[in-house]
Amino acid sequence: MRAHLKLLLLGLTAWISISSASILVLLSNAHAEACAFWRLVISAFILSIAWISRNKHVNLDLIRVKWYHFLAGLNLALHFIFWMRSLFMIPVYISTLLVTLYPFYSLLGEVIVLRYKPPRLQLLGLVISTLLLALYLNIENLVLNEGALLALLGGVVAAVYFELGSYARRVIKEDVVTYALLTYTISGVFVLLYALVSGVELFNYSPSTYIYFALLALVPMTLGHTVINYILANYPASLVTMIALGEPFGAGLLAYVILGQSIELAHLFYGSVIVTVVFVTLTATSRRIGEGSQ
Repeated sequence: MRAHLKLLLLGLTAWISISSASILVLLSNAHAEACAFWRLVISAFILSIAWISRNKHVNLDLIRVKWYHFLAGLNLALHFIFWMRSLFMIPVYISTLLVTLYPFYSLLGEVIVLRYKPPRLQLLGLVISTLLLALYLNIENLVLNEGALLALLGGVVAAVYFELGSYARRVIKEDVVTYALLTYTISGVFVLLYALVSGVELFNYSPSTYIYFALLALVPMTLGHTVINYILANYPASLVTMIALGEPFGAGLLAYVILGQSIELAHLFYGSVIVTVVFVTLTATSRRIGEGSQ
């Protein structure tokens, strides 16, 4: 019971944290690429302090880059780039739905490659929450154009990123601070290269904008992505990443509280059911997996 309460609290923390990303990006008044770059760089700095504090001194032998750090960092950077580009081509709500489908991709990969046999509850919860998300976002007249394809690709590379995190945490048994520190640093380098090639301004912003950059690093990155990577040590990525299906509703709630944006009763109902289904599925399925009835 204690383990599942811990999982629930960590999952709720991750959900609220990643839901804040779009709000903080909006408040920063900066380019999306700059937000991605600084959230990665500052979060890596925060983790480096934690790493040095834990190890008492810098030992480069303990932080060697492995192939999975490189690939995870690349896919995380591509996730940001593909999704950000799609936002300029298609409506935000369609991009959000398509990019948050990565639990499906993770599950497909785990079934094919890892021979994972998902519990029926996981499949049912994933399908129900996704259908409810489509209703929540009022999806209609969906066209498979370049923007939609980029959003779908953003979801695919996100699935690869989290599966690599699952490999590092569950198979290699790497601690979350080392894994996240190296992965975020490498991803930041990739985003930097992309921004330089694209001519996007990364540095000349007001002090208030840098405060929002720091909040992006602390909340959606450190308390969001890093917490998810922490949970991946014990549970499949396809299960843990279902948390992302509640992100649009979480962002809507935060926009209502922080920005004063309106929220319809229907959205409140669908969103509440989505989050309930996601966390019931997460805790109930993890109990079965933990008991060996996978």
